[in-house]
Amino acid sequence: MQGDLYLEDDAYFQELLAGYKELVPAGTEPTVPLAKQLREQMRIRAVQLAVDTLKLRGAEERAAARVASRYPFVDPSPLGVALWSVPVEADDEFCTLLRSREEALGKQVESVRVAEAALNARAQAIAKAVLEQEESLAVALPFLGRSVKGVPLRELALMSDPGFAVLAEQHAQASSGDAAERSRLEQDILDQAGRVAREVRVARRLDAVRGEDLLERYPFLPEEPVRGVLLGDMRPVQQPAFRELSNRLDELRRDPSRNAAAIRAMEEQMTALVVRLAEERAEAAKNTQEQFPFLPRHVLGVRLDELPLHEDDAFSQLARRRTRQLKYSSNVKDVQHTEEEMAKRVEELALTAKLVKAHRMRANEHVRARNPFLVYEDRKCVPLSEIPLAGDVMYQGLFREHLAALTDAETNAAQIAGLEGALRSRADELALGECEKELQLAMYPFLATHDVPGWSDALLRDAEFQQLRNRYDELSKDPQGNAEALRELEDAMDARGRAVAEALHAAEASEAAEHMRQQTLHPTDPGISAGPVARAEVLADAVQEGAIPSNGTLRELEGTARSDQRRSRSSVSDATRVDEVGGEASGKCYDFLSDVINGVMQGDLYLEDDAYFQE
Repeated sequence: MQGDLYLEDDAYFQELLAGYKELVPAGTEPTVPLAKQLREQMRIRAVQLAVDTLKLRGAEERAAARVASRYPFVDPSPLGVALWSVPVEADDEFCTLLRSREEALGKQVESVRVAEAALNARAQAIAKAVLEQEESLAVALPFLGRSVKGVPLRELALMSDPGFAVLAEQHAQASSGDAAERSRLEQDILDQAGRVAREVRVARRLDAVRGEDLLERYPFLPEEPVRGVLLGDMRPVQQPAFRELSNRLDELRRDPSRNAAAIRAMEEQMTALVVRLAEERAEAAKNTQEQFPFLPRHVLGVRLDELPLHEDDAFSQLARRRTRQLKYSSNVKDVQHTEEEMAKRVEELALTAKLVKAHRMRANEHVRARNPFLVYEDRKCVPLSEIPLAGDVMYQGLFREHLAALTDAETNAAQIAGLEGALRSRADELALGECEKELQLAMYPFLATHDVPGWSDALLRDAEFQQLRNRYDELSKDPQGNAEALRELEDAMDARGRAVAEALHAAEASEAAEHMRQQTLHPTDPGISAGPVARAEVLADAVQEGAIPSNGTLRELEGTARSDQRRSRSSVSDATRVDEVGGEASGKCYDFLSDVINGVMQGDLYLEDDAYFQE
């Protein structure tokens, strides 16, 4: 059904709808070409969201099957809560009991039974804690209902959201006699809960799409290369080595019969790489947990090993203080106080990591929604948001022709198919151009790579790095005679690469924080999620223009990125506000769309939250 799509939550859909409503009076059919084009774009976006929703369901079914297969001895629904949705694998006690059971296997049957009983009891205890938290919130704020936008209250972690927590505290302290104030607070709380639910739903959908698309594109890769490490969570396409192999595989697949043996060999090579990367990630997680056993495995839903603990100065200082205290101090309270400070800092890092991840996903979805014919979230393993589509004259010309053809999609079907093929080809050419920049830096193996959008381009355009690079290339003509000078240049080039990455990351974190601030101020406006069209280009331009000075100051770059982001946002005029009601089970439906889209109820798409659709 259309209501399953939650179209009111899709920023792009909402942008399209706003423009359509300006041109077409309610209850009438579109007559002008632009209105027909917008209607077709809305239909395409709804279909895209319907396909995404089916992928989300598939991912959830896969997760349930994986947990059932791994823990057949544990109740699949402790206290009525699906085991796969309960964070048992992040629980230290559950993991310890699991190891006890594995050690008992093949030895004493009774010991295995005892361990399995303990595992079931622990799973129930975790589920009970989750349900108690949900009940506590439902009692304090009964107007929320038991779910928001189809997401159970227990899965929203509302009290961990700063904006929601402040309002909940104000509501608890509000005088029962001030009915108007309490009513205002309740509406604000409903709005913030709707915002959080929208963010949770979008994040889950896009995570699922990424994972399912990887399995579709690379069916030979294992879904879980190493236990506890999923292929989708690894994001292998972001690894330069995987990217190179994948693009070589694409070339071989142009003639599959002639290159059959080479294709099999390449697939085996890619599988081995993915397994190695997964093993390294699992080992890093183990080492981090052993080094900081007092920290939880997951913080705000972020794996501890994914946080830059050792690169963070504040955390590193606290870690050194703790080491000294353990060695020289007999005061246990001092150590505990330091560990509490470290845990607090980890929460801050986790919050930043969540915001940055969501920011990147929004930027990529901004492009994917407007270019659905590009199919996946990347081309040639380059994220769509990092491909300079907006600045390419050829691509934009084809794009405008494509929009014009949508005014009569049925008649122009053949033309549209041809244009979409040409658009994909051009996007691939531009993506390979971005890959070439990485290859240029690969000539300097001493350079540490950094997972920041636009880093390769920014570094290659950085004036200071160019000087260091030219000097290095010159001295490399006599490596033995210039060995010491080359080592110094290697250190300087690596340091410059790190400074550029830190500046880009700071600007990105600043953008993400500003977006969250705006969303908290305007929780019912999904249009705010419309991100920069070409964020990597904006940041790279900031570097080229000298926004990262030699001393690594970040202020200028952050300001440039923020102002460019504001300029590049798509404007949304009078997007329809949909008042959210606690406990709603589906989104708004639109009469001009089918109730069922690609097997998904329209309400599940939440198109009312899609800015592009509303436009």
